[in-house]
Amino acid sequence: MCWRVLSLAIGITPLAAVPPLFPPALAGFAPGVAMPVPGMAANLPPSPVALAVDSTERGQVAYHVGTAVGGALSEYLPIAGGGFFPAWFDFHLTRAQANGGVFTFQAPPAPQTRPDVVMLGLTFAPGGGWNVNNFIVWENKGRTTAVGPGVLAAARLQASRLTAMTTLPAVAAAAAMILAAPRAPDNYVASVVDVNGGNFRIRTRDPSGPPSGPIALDPGAAGRFLRGYYAPFVEAIRASSGSVVRSYGGRRFRMIELPKQVCLGVDTEILSALQRSSSTEADEIGAVLSRGYQVQSPDIVHIHATGIATELPRRWSSRASERQLYSIT
Repeated sequence: MCWRVLSLAIGITPLAAVPPLFPPALAGFAPGVAMPVPGMAANLPPSPVALAVDSTERGQVAYHVGTAVGGALSEYLPIAGGGFFPAWFDFHLTRAQANGGVFTFQAPPAPQTRPDVVMLGLTFAPGGGWNVNNFIVWENKGRTTAVGPGVLAAARLQASRLTAMTTLPAVAAAAAMILAAPRAPDNYVASVVDVNGGNFRIRTRDPSGPPSGPIALDPGAAGRFLRGYYAPFVEAIRASSGSVVRSYGGRRFRMIELPKQVCLGVDTEILSALQRSSSTEADEIGAVLSRGYQVQSPDIVHIHATGIATELPRRWSSRASERQLYSIT
């Protein structure tokens, strides 16, 4: 988590736009990026740190920047099926498997042919419970020089090798939910981060496709899934001796400090529900998340729809001044 956050934070400066070298049909764009000419691609100018490192290190930064951006772009994907609370729950594939998720692959089954991230779109409706409405696979490539459209095609092929999910991730395989039928991915998303004209460039291909239909989760299965999702964040907080409670927009979060003054935390109400581990914990978490989160400075504080908060130091902000965003209790 720390490496991913730091790669994104130290590797780039604010969004800009540059002409692409590839057909518009192969490019996808992040909403909110100014596109003065149709067919332009999103561009992330590297920071001085990224410019100073050698090519091997820059390749690592490019990969992790791309994976972080992949998670950010998932926020813009719609979640079919309605529900009072919709959000994407992202798992790095190896973490999903470590938490009991079972997936099937096309040959060859070697690890290097597997995708980076699996994303599950969940909705919650009071009285109606939790549903898995979408299952999407994402593969990102990171390169130190400009690359051709074949790399994007290769990324999508790598993603497409994952053909089905038969067991949802949970805290442990023995507690995981065995699906009634294998769930095929609704979409295979591919992205490439390379360096073109001195800048990190992001190209994404997100083919549309109809969802396969919701998977209803009983309270026990929903609780096991949510514990699996929050497990690494909870573990990091419990292992820290210096956590504090901070308030963002009237909501309280248990926060810890990572290197370089990056702070990470979880909604305290979610932590309390997970600690009780009751038969109603999934519905309790759903009720917490359904209230939503508001922040006044996305340059510094980001709160994911699943109640995970990240705060960067104010000196990293592109804005000249930032007012106090939180209180410590």
